[in-house]
Amino acid sequence: MSQVVLAELSWVLDSVYGYGRADIQRALLGILSTRSFTVEDPEIAWRALNEYQDGKADFADYLIGLAGKTAGAEATVTFDRSASGSGLFLFLKS
Repeated sequence: MSQVVLAELSWVLDSVYGYGRADIQRALLGILSTRSFTVEDPEIAWRALNEYQDGKADFADYLIGLAGKTAGAEATVTFDRSASGSGLFLFLKS
């Protein structure tokens, strides 16, 4: 399962089905814990889930920020105030 699919899944669960953070966390935990799924870069996915559990941004934000960090970026630029509290992001005011 690609990182894009995980990001899209979290968005759909929130935006389309109205799941809360705790429900999204449980769903992602279930997927990451299931041996039937092969996840692209599972370490990043697990770290993103941990950040999501403790932070205010969306799961996809943490996944994107950590993927950037792993690729060598100092920070990921964002306009999202909820992501700006994480050291993964550089907040730009619009």
